Amino acid sequence: MPLSKSQTEGTELAESRSSQKRALLARLLSWPSSNLFLVCFLLGGVLLCGGSFLLHIHDVIASGPPYSCSVGPCGSRQVGYLWAPNWSLTYAILGPLALYLMHRALKGARNALDYLFETEMVRDEDMKPVREHLCRQAWEAGSRTRRFFLIVCAGLVPALLAYPEWCSHNLMRLMAGVCKQCEPSDYDWGLTAIIKGAPEVPKWQNAAFDFWAFTCEGLLIGAAILCFLYLLDLDQVLPGPEGRVNKKLMPNLRSSDPRRGFQRFDEPLQLMLNACLTFFLICYSIRVNRIYMRDGGYASIVDFIQGDIVLLLKNKALESKGSSLLSVLFGTPSDPQYQEFFSGVALILISLFSLGVISLTVGNAARLAKANAIEYYEREGSQSLFGLAVEEEKKRATEMTTWPLEWRYFQLNALLAIMGLALVSLWYYRVGFYLFLVVVVTLLTRFKKAVGG
Repeated sequence: MPLSKSQTEGTELAESRSSQKRALLARLLSWPSSNLFLVCFLLGGVLLCGGSFLLHIHDVIASGPPYSCSVGPCGSRQVGYLWAPNWSLTYAILGPLALYLMHRALKGARNALDYLFETEMVRDEDMKPVREHLCRQAWEAGSRTRRFFLIVCAGLVPALLAYPEWCSHNLMRLMAGVCKQCEPSDYDWGLTAIIKGAPEVPKWQNAAFDFWAFTCEGLLIGAAILCFLYLLDLDQVLPGPEGRVNKKLMPNLRSSDPRRGFQRFDEPLQLMLNACLTFFLICYSIRVNRIYMRDGGYASIVDFIQGDIVLLLKNKALESKGSSLLSVLFGTPSDPQYQEFFSGVALILISLFSLGVISLTVGNAARLAKANAIEYYEREGSQSLFGLAVEEEKKRATEMTTWPLEWRYFQLNALLAIMGLALVSLWYYRVGFYLFLVVVVTLLTRFKKAVGG
């Protein structure tokens, strides 16, 4: 007996899925998310923090010109690895947490794709349910275009960002033994071996530690891009006339939820948004550390936060008026250097990816399913598809909402406003300090709910 069109498509997808070149996503999703967090914590937290202790660069005091100021006399300041939140906090806690959330989002998206078939939301041309999980197979199989972008964006781009910076800012300076063009803000734990008065560290050990730190930076950037590209690829594997699964998508009219089946995408989308909040914390820690390094008036970043934010607000906010009050409350923006520029660009891209997945990908699929259902039930002689009365199914399709998130107050305008505020905070850093606290509280609250606390 010849195979039907749907069976042929399923066989081809199953064969392509078995290919070793296309098994990366399937292997990635087979990992427990907790194991991924532990591995990331081991690579970025234990090895880097432990290595900084072994090399005695966890606590480095830069004192006198040109290390803590351009001209003397000047005091000393802390530039050790553990005191740099954009490194120690990011690669020990925030980076592993972000990847954990992204990994769970990918798993949730896979389960949501399976749910479409299990609840008969995917139909063939005769409006009969398609049982085989074609979307999951197509997603795991991928395409040549996706593989190209994975190699370039998740492989080459992170390497080009991390290793040239390590070579020019660390390796070359360490091997030369002196940095004639360095500003005081350039002297940190990465150049411990050439800072007078700092712990004595062999140059090659300092360079090797720096190499591993920048490798972790590249791995984090690459892994984040990898996860986002996989989520963006959902647009090509959801049933529709223009994707890789050319089937008809219908709402689950048995569901009492007004989203009619698309509520299954709510959890992975919320996990993705939580990951975006975590990436904001990473970008903001880069901004604050760079301001501290350029300021030079504080002994440590803790003193900087206390003196420049908490105490300054306490002592001067009530006395200031007009533009000076805005400066005290929000922080006067300074010219961003390349680290802050790239972190700002990264946050913009993360925001666009998030909106794209929520509104354009899942939202468009929901709108397409609703349109398909309304068009079908308006035909003469249409029959029940989900075991309810035809009029009831038609009513449920008409009343369906196409916004996939459960948060009623988290509509598109609210998301745009929040992401815009996050971008502003990268320049007006005190705005980010307030937002930082809000994000931390939000993540802790949601994490407690996620673990059933």
